[in-house]
Amino acid sequence: MNSDRPSSVKILVDNASWWNLGDIAMAEGGISELLNLYENCELYVVQRFKESLECSWIWNCERVHRIDEVVLEQKRLSLFSKLPVLWRYSLPYQAQTIKWLLSGLGKRFYASSLAASIQSAPARTTTLGEYCLQFDALYFIGGGNITESFPNELLRKCAWTSCFAEQKKPVFLTGQQVGPFRSSTVRKAAMQSLALASFVGIREPLDSMEYCRQAGLKDGRYALMGDDSFGLRAAEEGEVAAVLSRYGVQAGQFIAINLRVARYIKWSSRGVDGLAALVRRLADHFRMPVVVVPIIMQGDDSDVASGQRLASIVGHDILKVMGAKGLTASLARAVLGQAFGAVGVSYHFCTFSLSEGVPAICLHEGKYYDQKAKGLAALWEDSRLALSLSDVTTDQALTQVTDLFEDFAVRRNLSMRSKELHAKWHQEFSAALASTFPNKGHSL
Repeated sequence: MNSDRPSSVKILVDNASWWNLGDIAMAEGGISELLNLYENCELYVVQRFKESLECSWIWNCERVHRIDEVVLEQKRLSLFSKLPVLWRYSLPYQAQTIKWLLSGLGKRFYASSLAASIQSAPARTTTLGEYCLQFDALYFIGGGNITESFPNELLRKCAWTSCFAEQKKPVFLTGQQVGPFRSSTVRKAAMQSLALASFVGIREPLDSMEYCRQAGLKDGRYALMGDDSFGLRAAEEGEVAAVLSRYGVQAGQFIAINLRVARYIKWSSRGVDGLAALVRRLADHFRMPVVVVPIIMQGDDSDVASGQRLASIVGHDILKVMGAKGLTASLARAVLGQAFGAVGVSYHFCTFSLSEGVPAICLHEGKYYDQKAKGLAALWEDSRLALSLSDVTTDQALTQVTDLFEDFAVRRNLSMRSKELHAKWHQEFSAALASTFPNKGHSL
């Protein structure tokens, strides 16, 4: 055995993957790049939801290990937390509990001292500090969870970051959206957490970059890098052809649609009706079939369920809904790459399309998706890529979509921009590792 070879660096990898092909794409992209660039690391990937990454190739990698999820026990240290009353389980109480915990990190208590439950069989209780002791560094794969829209995810990121900082271990993040925030208390806690990170990679150039500046991060400790799905592996051509054939459409001869109805999207019935009207007009204008391509596959915010709702309004003869069976992140991206154009709510539905040079308009309602859509348009350098149906008539929406789809210079520009963004993502990922592990440069 070579005694000069340094011991492996154990990196805890956290991702928010549910049955969401965007989350899976980011997980596969980030993990793949980390394995390629850092040959001396072992990755301990938290399996947050048992089924979400089950079909992914990452579990076949020799240096990737599954690790059980750990859940913080959200208890307030007060007399009221011990009273057996129903209101303590209400969403407002949970929100106040999370706000209290966030504001107390590093002040009223150490993150290492927080009680945590390891979701193994059987489950066992420990502290967050004990759980984190077994790792040398923490890596958060990208997403849009540093926001009040997902309070539990925000608490998780802040607490884990604080705990690793208390143990003087590095933390790095890639492909993140930061914000929006309503509460100044929550925003301040999130900024303090970001300030502890070795590197923060941002996926959009507007609000997220400003929040990093507010956190006091210096140049070199944060950077615009784009989405972690830029590291996704491509699907085989035969797989794509089989999917298109199954739904009776031809490459370049269909319009892709995506709708999502969820608590974190302020999407009204009027908005759904507006999209239905737009779909009918698009089908009539382009004389092409319209296909719902889902990104979230199941659950309360399933794109398949939302697509079926839309099809019941538009008509199943006009709108086909692609099912979840057999659909992977790389396959969904490749299918969207064969569309003539795309219109949808999902951030990754649009990102997949744009990455393949297909014009895509991101629909948005509410502050959370406003930031996503406008940030996406800014990243791809075309303001026409964002559209709020509540601000325009159906005629105006149709004009914006058709003008974009029929501007064939856009396709050339998107292809060039895609190459630039993908190259930048790889470059910034390498910089993230160099910043996080400055003494391990020989391994990169």
